[in-house]
Amino acid sequence: MDDVVMVADRRDGVRFGLSSFALKVIACVCMVVDHIGAYLPGMPEELRWVGRLSMPIFLFLIGWGLRVYA
Repeated sequence: MDDVVMVADRRDGVRFGLSSFALKVIACVCMVVDHIGAYLPGMPEELRWVGRLSMPIFLFLIGWGLRVYA
């Protein structure tokens, strides 16, 4: 089971968050969108912008993993 990376508390005390697996899936989808925008001709530039979100997510996960497991 993955650890919860990002947790927030709502006002009613219920906790919710994203697991590291969920963040990896989001980053991979963003990366695929970036590659589609890069390699298929005629694709809009906005696809590249969406894809640029993947690297900060992966870097966050690397830093979180080093902090927790190192």
